[in-house]
Amino acid sequence: DYFNTNEAIDALTVGVYQYLRWYFCNEAAYSMLNYGTDEYTVGADNSNGPWNDYSSALAPTVATVNSNTAAASTLWNYMYTGINIANTLIDRIESGVYTGGKAKTVAGTGHFIRGFHYYNLLTQYGSVPLKLTPSTTVEFEFEPASMPEVFDQIEKDLTAAFDELPEKANKQ
Repeated sequence: DYFNTNEAIDALTVGVYQYLRWYFCNEAAYSMLNYGTDEYTVGADNSNGPWNDYSSALAPTVATVNSNTAAASTLWNYMYTGINIANTLIDRIESGVYTGGKAKTVAGTGHFIRGFHYYNLLTQYGSVPLKLTPSTTVEFEFEPASMPEVFDQIEKDLTAAFDELPEKANKQ
């Protein structure tokens, strides 16, 4: 299994950051995460207006105005994909599969990414499913955890990341 090799885990540690690009590199993510605040204003084409004015157009599938329009499920899907990758990293360290020299960085990356995504899910949706193990098959049934449970996990993950990640990044 490829994801049980040091090479794959090192690559996954870099690749997990792809899911952070979505937050910061497109209008739809900015709209979803900042609507209703002083930082947000609806653009001239109103492609993401429902996120700010809570109109009836805001639904799991939002009618596409143009390529900037995002469905409500997009945020959910990106966050849980990133969480699953983070869970895989943490699992490979805790189970002893990873024997490379970057174990603390791998674990710290996993904890940071998972905590960051859960923070955004919690602030966006409130109670959400708290998945702390990697998914290896398709899963359909999840129960939401309480908001305090999710927040406690966020705090644990970010504290672990602080302890595990180096003070300065290695540029290699």
